[in-house]
Amino acid sequence: MLLTDPVPVPIFLGVFIIAHTVILLVERCTLFEGIERSELPGIAMAMRPRSFEPGAELCRAGEQGEEMFVIVDGIVQVFSEA
Repeated sequence: MLLTDPVPVPIFLGVFIIAHTVILLVERCTLFEGIERSELPGIAMAMRPRSFEPGAELCRAGEQGEEMFVIVDGIVQVFSEA
């Protein structure tokens, strides 16, 4: 095995790393300021990563939403017909 070869990571460790990364993301989001630190893992576990192609429509004004988006990377434009 060379130092550049990928090293297999046990599944539980991979899950822990991902969960910790998402918790750090939630901590940086001002929407969650004031929430007890003990609540953050539950919020993090409810989140699902999503990717969108450029120009994709995420939502429309006036429609009832069922999701919330936390933008980690990229730019979102908001258009208004008003």
